[in-house]
Amino acid sequence: MNNQNSDKDFRGNFDLSKYEKYEITGFRDIRTVGVENQFETIVGVPVDGDSLAHIGILHGDILVVKITDKHTEKDLCVWETPHGRTAKFGYENFGEIVLHNKADWKKVWKLDEIKLFGVAVRMERDF
Repeated sequence: MNNQNSDKDFRGNFDLSKYEKYEITGFRDIRTVGVENQFETIVGVPVDGDSLAHIGILHGDILVVKITDKHTEKDLCVWETPHGRTAKFGYENFGEIVLHNKADWKKVWKLDEIKLFGVAVRMERDF
């Protein structure tokens, strides 16, 4: 099956070349999974900080993130910024990306300053 949106090459290996500018470190697990005849790469990203505590995501939690370059305004995303990786909601506004935490924090970036790394599909917590 030929899937033009797949990040997998013809041998079934995940192609990280389009993410080569990302610092792909600090993940708990990286795996490719089959979902409805398509392959997705899922990573576990540890949460560092408390800017999302008001929505129940705490320091030390693990965000299960699907690596993708598509998102909606409702998605909690992992972004690569000049200051490092951050988990925030985001939307485009006149050629800029506005990142926010649905509370009291907001930062505006130019489109060429940040990149979407992926979309959180769930959160896990070790007790």
